[in-house]
Amino acid sequence: MPVQPQNNQETIMQRYRGTGDSSRQDPDPSGPVYEPDVLIVGDQSIQAVQEALKAVGIEATVDEKAPPMGPFKLLRLTPEGDTSPEDLVEDAMKVLVGESKPRASSSEEEPLIVQPNYIHGAPQMRGGVYAVPDPVTMPDLDIVPSAIGAGIKVLVLDTAYNASPKVDPVFPPPVPSVPPPEDPPLSGDLAPAAGHCTFVIGQILRVAPGATIMTPRVVLDGNGIGTDTTLLTQLHQIMISGEIPHLVNLSLGYYTLFDEPPLAIGYALETLQNEGVVIVAAAGNEDDDRPWYPAADTDRTVSVGAVVRVNNQWARAAYSNYGTWVDFVARGLNEGPYLEWTQQPQPYGGWARWGGTSFSTPLVVGQLAALMAAGGISAVDAVTLLQSLSATAPADFPGAKVVAPTLLWGQSD
Repeated sequence: MPVQPQNNQETIMQRYRGTGDSSRQDPDPSGPVYEPDVLIVGDQSIQAVQEALKAVGIEATVDEKAPPMGPFKLLRLTPEGDTSPEDLVEDAMKVLVGESKPRASSSEEEPLIVQPNYIHGAPQMRGGVYAVPDPVTMPDLDIVPSAIGAGIKVLVLDTAYNASPKVDPVFPPPVPSVPPPEDPPLSGDLAPAAGHCTFVIGQILRVAPGATIMTPRVVLDGNGIGTDTTLLTQLHQIMISGEIPHLVNLSLGYYTLFDEPPLAIGYALETLQNEGVVIVAAAGNEDDDRPWYPAADTDRTVSVGAVVRVNNQWARAAYSNYGTWVDFVARGLNEGPYLEWTQQPQPYGGWARWGGTSFSTPLVVGQLAALMAAGGISAVDAVTLLQSLSATAPADFPGAKVVAPTLLWGQSD
């Protein structure tokens, strides 16, 4: 099982509950959120990290019960003596950032691979004006076999997939679905991120109905929250499975200490990238230009912000993150397949309207799949082609392009 935050998990969970929950706090933490007293460290960096921290009175011990994360381990931090630092992880990272520069010795020229175990979330759960999906009457259509996107394998790392009558047929039996999550358990109330994965897949299929949707990998719980240990475990499992996708959808993210890329996650994504995989990541719903990772890791991901139509022109959606690190933007408010839920106060009939960069991202994934299938080109070449074919994004996204694909259902521009 993934290692879960021990000290502040309940506080963090409260931040993401629905607006009617009396325990709800501000929907957006003011900065990075991470598991207290632990670091994720590359195998080759463990000894150097332990020595550097010991020199400042911090004991770092490998957690042998942590989940398998490939070439990474979890180190548990303990202050020596009677000291009680306010933030042991931040103190440790301040020491190690200075240690993370390449060594002069040829045998020690690799930088330290070390980062906090960040607690990340689906952008929907961290703010934005469309945090809750609206039920919509299901249209009379089916997702049928198509040449658009045919042969392109797409993998979504997200919440568990919840069954949807329109999406279920795209999976070979058995359908990889679980019952919709409730929060609190057995309360009859849908968890905030219920159906998130289902809706993401639906948006991919509205652009590339012929794409092969691989069995989703679960990295977020029903509240839309996960940890980097979970994400690293799943990225490791992808590599050892041999089932390598062409495209990966990551509708999740977080802020980091010092606004630096999370190195372990970056190296894991680079391993996929070396196999020709393109990772497409949501830019976040914080209305901020602060780097949001992994989308802001410009060397390893393609990042996607959200736009809306205003006076027949594209404009940044008020909640969307923005900045020079965003590569593409796409429609932020969308309709599509969702779960079925009969209980009050809000039933759903398998279709909904939901907004955020979570659902702009799969539109770009779908367009890339369509271009790959149509031209017989690689995922990397499809990104270059999409940039050349697309119009300039609003000024909040310098250098980005607007992706406005033909959609399988509704909302033509």
